[in-house]
Amino acid sequence: MSNTELDRPGALLGHGPALPLAGQAWTQAKAGARASSSGADPMRLLTDGLWMADALIVLVAAVMANLLRQGFTPIPLEISSTALLAAVLTVNAMHMSGAYGGALSDPFASQVGKALRAWSLVFAILLILGYLTKTSEIYSRLWIVTWYGVALCGFAALRAWSLSQTRRWRRQGRLTRTVAIIELGNGGGGRELARRLQAVTPGEFHLVGLFSEERSASQRNGIQDLIALAQLFRIDEVLVAVSGQGGAELSSALRRLGTIPTNVRICPWVAELGVPVRDVGLFMQSAVLTIYRRPFTSWSRVVKRAEDLVLGAIMTTLLAPIMLLLALAVRLDSPGPALFRQRRLGFNNNIIVVYKFRTMKHGPVSETAVPQAQRSDPRVTRLGRFLRRSSLDELPQLLNVLKGDMSLVGPRPHALAHNEQYAELIDDYLGRHRVQPGITGWAQVNGLRGETDTLDKMQRRVEFDLTYIDNWSVLMDLRIILLTGLSLVFDRDVY
Repeated sequence: MSNTELDRPGALLGHGPALPLAGQAWTQAKAGARASSSGADPMRLLTDGLWMADALIVLVAAVMANLLRQGFTPIPLEISSTALLAAVLTVNAMHMSGAYGGALSDPFASQVGKALRAWSLVFAILLILGYLTKTSEIYSRLWIVTWYGVALCGFAALRAWSLSQTRRWRRQGRLTRTVAIIELGNGGGGRELARRLQAVTPGEFHLVGLFSEERSASQRNGIQDLIALAQLFRIDEVLVAVSGQGGAELSSALRRLGTIPTNVRICPWVAELGVPVRDVGLFMQSAVLTIYRRPFTSWSRVVKRAEDLVLGAIMTTLLAPIMLLLALAVRLDSPGPALFRQRRLGFNNNIIVVYKFRTMKHGPVSETAVPQAQRSDPRVTRLGRFLRRSSLDELPQLLNVLKGDMSLVGPRPHALAHNEQYAELIDDYLGRHRVQPGITGWAQVNGLRGETDTLDKMQRRVEFDLTYIDNWSVLMDLRIILLTGLSLVFDRDVY
């Protein structure tokens, strides 16, 4: 791609300059985006699956070795316990030998060599432990040799399959990582990085374009164009190349990039940024700082969604009779529908429709001005006051969870008018939308339920939400769900 192509003007999504994506490259970018538009990373999934398969191979090989020696007899306790210990040691030894991650693209002989070294190290450790504990005599030498050989064959077969799968996915464009470069300043650092990017192995990276902070009428797309593109297609990496006088624009650019779910890295090293730094590393032989990480990638996203589906289905089933009774009570209490539907911002700043039991008098609803409910608010119905205080009005959002628009736990979605208002006042506000919104969240169980009548309260809510995104775990979700139940009983600061 020439310098002219990097900056050429045209039509982007029907308005403004175009990104240099065309022909087969554009088709591959769209295919890759469709394959993991929810944040899944095929290579990471393959890596995680590989280490779990390695552990399984160790266990199965031990069983097969015992079967060949003893036939269909119960597996002795010493063999099962040794196999479990070996499985744990093997996974760690494989990690230390570099058998996972980028090594999946190495030649077959190199991958088998790493697996051989790791498995031999584990066997040496087991033999030493057996000698020191004087327990080696209880193991059959035939079983030990057979176990070693069968497991090694399993590791080789697995890596032959994974290498074939990696090559097939690369040909299909599923492993191509889409990269956008933002150049700040006039030192040419972005162009140099683009040239390096295009010189690597074909199919490994795809450059979607070279951007500046603001759109240039004659030359270049701006960050807002990149944000618009990220809402349609997956962008894996955003590299911010700072050169010349570009440091003055850096802080503003980073905060705007914090609203999209992608990895944002600075290249090269810069001084204090005023934003959190995740880690320091190398990308294309250039020093980079990782500022934001894409949350809930690979298996963590699978686990998060499974948690929502399982717990959401259980809660919906158990609470269905109560929800039907509440819907009938809302209809009888005041004229109007039982459910209130409101458009709010969801994952990646996309609009979703959120369901609630109607707690206010029915009438025209404006999305440009939505006053928050206050104490003794005349708009709230008699039943609505009870529903809001107990948070039972949020129960229909279980349907949003099952649909995939929301999660059980996550930053609470706000009305569109409130998003626009606070996005202008709080720098990191839109960073809440890097994950799916939730029925309850870390902010809510820390005393930030109900009205946020001051800027300080909303700032604190945003801080708690971002802390949750950076520190998520299943145990944290379960803790928040438990604390939410307790807060519904004891918290009375909601109206």
